[in-house]
Amino acid sequence: MVLKIRPKSILMFAFLASLFFNALVWSKIIDANTISSVYLFMLLPIVTGFLILTIELVRGTLRLLYFREMLIGVGLFALFIGVSLVKIRQTGRFTIGTFGEATRMAVPFIYVFLAVNILSHEDIDRIMITTLYVAWVAYIINQFIFTGGSHLGTSVSIIDSSSPFENSEVAAIAFAIACYYIYFRKRHSACCFWSVLLTMACFKRVYMLFVIILLVCSGNLNKEQKVNKFIRWPLLLVSSLLFVAATSFYLYTMEPQNLAWTFEKLHLDVNTFSMYRSYRVQYLIQHNYVSYGLSSSTSFLATNPGSWFRQSTLELDLIKILIELGKWPLMIFILAYYSLSYKSAYGYLTITAFMLNLLMASGLTEYYAWFVMLVTLAMIRYNTSVDMHDTY
Repeated sequence: MVLKIRPKSILMFAFLASLFFNALVWSKIIDANTISSVYLFMLLPIVTGFLILTIELVRGTLRLLYFREMLIGVGLFALFIGVSLVKIRQTGRFTIGTFGEATRMAVPFIYVFLAVNILSHEDIDRIMITTLYVAWVAYIINQFIFTGGSHLGTSVSIIDSSSPFENSEVAAIAFAIACYYIYFRKRHSACCFWSVLLTMACFKRVYMLFVIILLVCSGNLNKEQKVNKFIRWPLLLVSSLLFVAATSFYLYTMEPQNLAWTFEKLHLDVNTFSMYRSYRVQYLIQHNYVSYGLSSSTSFLATNPGSWFRQSTLELDLIKILIELGKWPLMIFILAYYSLSYKSAYGYLTITAFMLNLLMASGLTEYYAWFVMLVTLAMIRYNTSVDMHDTY
């Protein structure tokens, strides 16, 4: 008997291999920054997927859904690398993290391109269900085994973003998978419940707020409702400008010379509000940091003599893009992601949640979480086409 393996099953295996590797990171079993195999597992679905597309091309069955969107991801990669190379030339300094971070930003777009062109909706459902199970296991291992339960005495506080069950590593993937199941909750009510519960357990304020908003909207509004074409692009442009303005102002409030003004005029202790991430911004300013491209703030914190942030990143990802690359790349970045919401109000809210989290915290390089979020938006747009695709 000859065992027949379908090509799309190989792609699903590659996606799951990438998922399980990420789970090892989420659960703190391994540190992705210390091993080079992270890129092997990251690129495995891409190599596999394009080999399958080559077969489809030869057979004459090739489809190119999500091609324009993939070009957006590749374009952002090229833009960020291009601006970084200019700054590298200007300063004479370089960090390999520039290419690593840019690659992690582009990978989710390619993942979704391959998924919607090769897999059926049922196949993607299987990946999402496995992702939910794996995220829960990673959360439990991280929270109750590797931390030794030391967090269990922590009090619950929304203002201080503290909880006995708070978890940063799993939060992004938990919210991303919740976005998927809230949209498709009529078919997956149990998965919707468990994904929302995991998001709430991780206790990240932005994600908690928006998971409630998405639940309310999906229950009381028509999720298929489209944003009117005459207000869509002005809305996206205004939203992008507001985020650029908010990022610039947030950075202004963190600057050492403005801390007293911020407290006096706004009655805001920005250090506490930012969960003390602002100390890293202040360290950069006080030590005359000059950008040498994407990831240079991380490199500076890790290598500057006497730095007490050697194991830290800036985390405030929109501020990070602003100080590393400038306002125009930040504007293009935000607008590009908003364009992926198409005409969907649900997609607009989902993108807004991710952007607000990038303003307040981090997640820029969480490529598997971005993949889940982007594939959700793609399924909203290509649902019928993907359901009909069963080539193998």
